[in-house]
Amino acid sequence: MIDATTPIIQMSINQKALNSPSFDKLKGMINNVATNVDLMKAGYAPFGPDGNQVNLHHVLGDEPGPIVELSAATHQRYYKQLHGLIDDGASFRNDPAAARGYDRFRRNYSIRPAYCEGVERRADGVRVGW
Repeated sequence: MIDATTPIIQMSINQKALNSPSFDKLKGMINNVATNVDLMKAGYAPFGPDGNQVNLHHVLGDEPGPIVELSAATHQRYYKQLHGLIDDGASFRNDPAAARGYDRFRRNYSIRPAYCEGVERRADGVRVGW
């Protein structure tokens, strides 16, 4: 389950995933005792039980299209199977308009559940309580 109330700095998270300068704001929030709810309110994905941020994965590789939430561990373990529908170079991320649309969606997707009470997940990753 996603821990909504424990400060991230007190969790066992994968620090290697935060090495890019693009994560400076996120690192600052973590150092200032932000929780997963705080991160989601700012448009960031929460950290899952594997210590990494939750991934959004396009099931069919299209934007817009169906999306599932996956732990980083699951995404890595099944990477080949999850990305088998897309030919090399055919990612929607190569289309600037589609990539911008997805970035906007992703920020809003993370923000919405943060304002709901009881942001929790079952062991299988399904959200409950909202």
